[in-house]
Amino acid sequence: MKPFLSLLLAGLCLMAIASTSAVARTAPDVDMRDLMTAHDFQRAGLDKLTPQQLAALNAWLAHYLETRNGAAPAAAAAPAPKARPAAPAPVAAVPAPASPGGVAAFGAPPAPQPVDTPDHIESRIAGTFNGFHSGAIFKLENGQVWKETDSVDFDTRRDQPKVYIKKSWSGYLMRVEGYGKQAFVQRIK
Repeated sequence: MKPFLSLLLAGLCLMAIASTSAVARTAPDVDMRDLMTAHDFQRAGLDKLTPQQLAALNAWLAHYLETRNGAAPAAAAAPAPKARPAAPAPVAAVPAPASPGGVAAFGAPPAPQPVDTPDHIESRIAGTFNGFHSGAIFKLENGQVWKETDSVDFDTRRDQPKVYIKKSWSGYLMRVEGYGKQAFVQRIK
């Protein structure tokens, strides 16, 4: 939890810098609750901080914003935090809509892929593979439909060959068993 909280705080600081640079130069009084929604505040676990810990975090953030924006650091101690109402009661968690996992989720946009999504799949072309051509559509036996987004041109004819689609850092690569060529593809169904 601590590494997640540290990364979250760093990201929030950067967002705060961009949106409050003028405020940081004139008013060092910064409160994390002003920068986040109540839900995000609770989800990040910041509602579990003691008032002293929250004040220390706010003072650190104010100091960071001042020094980051080239203003002179605040004199001596950080200002006392503003009086604020108690944090709202926890919001009941609403379950996210179920999304397909496993092979069914592989390459499917736009929802974030579940943790159990594989990094590759194997299937067969449903019908005849006529090679790679920019914009070619490939229907697989598992029901998925993929489109070539690459400019690889490769002519061949083969009935129901086995295909491998793997996720790479820049997209999805499809390779057909028995051939050395591969092309970038995008799932369309």
